[in-house]
Amino acid sequence: MILNSFSDFNNFMIIPIISACAHRSHFTGWNEYRTLVEHQLILIDEGHAVISIDGMHYTVEEGDIIYISPNSRYGLLKPLNCKYVNFINVQFSYVLIKNQKITWRFDSEKNFSIMETSKSAPEIFTDNQPLPFSVVQKAVNFTLIREGFVNLSKVRSSRQIGWEWQSFQLFSGLLLQLVKNHFFYSGSTSQENRLLYVNHLIKYFSENLGKQITLDDMINITGVSKSYLIKIFKELTNMTPLAFLNQMRIDKAKDHLLNHRLRIRDIALMVGFTDEFYFSRIFKKIVGISPRQFKNENQGIVPNYTKMEVELE
Repeated sequence: MILNSFSDFNNFMIIPIISACAHRSHFTGWNEYRTLVEHQLILIDEGHAVISIDGMHYTVEEGDIIYISPNSRYGLLKPLNCKYVNFINVQFSYVLIKNQKITWRFDSEKNFSIMETSKSAPEIFTDNQPLPFSVVQKAVNFTLIREGFVNLSKVRSSRQIGWEWQSFQLFSGLLLQLVKNHFFYSGSTSQENRLLYVNHLIKYFSENLGKQITLDDMINITGVSKSYLIKIFKELTNMTPLAFLNQMRIDKAKDHLLNHRLRIRDIALMVGFTDEFYFSRIFKKIVGISPRQFKNENQGIVPNYTKMEVELE
């Protein structure tokens, strides 16, 4: 399994291939068992039912999302007290493409930056492995997720010009919501969740870059344990909180170096470093060159900032 965490999804481009999408009202196909070679996602829109998947029975109701992996035998069973159930289902397969790292190199002779990527061909995975979703999960943001299912169904049934491309965009957005629902919202007993913890901390970083911020400060700000904070931050950003903070500080320092006539010592203080030499060491570790060399080689170049928020919607 390649996609085991939220950060794994960030490392790949998912190309979905949708074969069917339908909004089924007052479903009549009870007790009919099927086996599909594709993935299937079902949102229970109204009513309730029992779904059997590979011999296991699950009671589902409005707001539940069902995931059926390829080659699973399933059937929707009608409870005695149920007259109907409305649901929206999507059948799909997918291709994974490993994201390639992109870096920018300043060419002093040509006086502009050159984009560089890996010279090797991108890794492509077509084995269509099961996704790491629970068989049944509650749609925490039901309104948003239902809107995604409904819009996808409407676009595919309209067959208007560009519907294939629009379907791809809509389903990609819906898949992102479902991934976040699975990793960060499902089963949460608190209004707070991992995304909010991390984004709250990143917001604090951006507003207090000139201040000293310790790991103990971060723990006090979020109210979670040290090990949990580091774990969820790394899952979402692939960096520890301190490394992310240093990256933000250095990004801000780049801006000052390129756009202001300030001494390096003053810039270091402005972005939270009390020691000019420690600032230069961290700068070189992250950027690859010293602050002074960066300023000399990159006059007029706009720096590429670290994304300062983990996407919520």
